[in-house]
Amino acid sequence: MVGRLFDLKSTNKKEPTKMTKPDLDTVLKEIFEDIFDIPEDDFCDELSYEDTLDWDSLGHMKMVFSLSEKFGVEFAIEEVMAMETVAHIKRILTGKF
Repeated sequence: MVGRLFDLKSTNKKEPTKMTKPDLDTVLKEIFEDIFDIPEDDFCDELSYEDTLDWDSLGHMKMVFSLSEKFGVEFAIEEVMAMETVAHIKRILTGKF
């Protein structure tokens, strides 16, 4: 059995809605700008932790928590560890909708 990193059982938790690719991009851009100070023009699918100074272990966990809250989903440890690029994050999130 795969454990879950976050157990977000909040009474005010919003149900995720079916998102389109532009919506997903918009939310991810906001998260990356907020947590990693990535300007919208620099945001792309190829962006990785290796290219981003603030994308360290603490930044990674902030991002995962923010993704969990924004999309109302939980991630397995393996999914958290696989979030190495924006493209990987999109693939993981898309599989949850």
